[in-house]
Amino acid sequence: MATDTAELAELREFVERLQRDVAGVDPAAIIGIYDLEVEGWVVEPSPDRLEPPEDFGPTGMVGRIYGSDFLMLSGDEPPDGLAWLADRVQDDVMGHLMQSWPDVDQGGRTMHLEPIVHHGLVVWGHRSEPVCAIGELRR
Repeated sequence: MATDTAELAELREFVERLQRDVAGVDPAAIIGIYDLEVEGWVVEPSPDRLEPPEDFGPTGMVGRIYGSDFLMLSGDEPPDGLAWLADRVQDDVMGHLMQSWPDVDQGGRTMHLEPIVHHGLVVWGHRSEPVCAIGELRR
């Protein structure tokens, strides 16, 4: 997924924004990203779960949330990989909370959001239309 310094910086910044949204609904859900090739955390997970992931190949990135590890997939373009990460985190949060997330009220009706790529950026959207930036759910 991220291979050079600029891509790693973009990944860290994206995870930081995604973490803000997740913390609004479950502060205990900490997102971590481990680089298998350099054998180190790019984004540190929960302090009580710092052990490296096991049973993954020699290269790639592994995400961690709620102590569950997953191999990060990437698309042809960097936004596709970030959208996949947001979608995976969203699925894990919903599974842990046993409820839909994120949902926003607009005009008196509840809308369930999902990560979408809009003009090269990953945002929260509804029916393929952008609603708000990742990291801006509670503002």
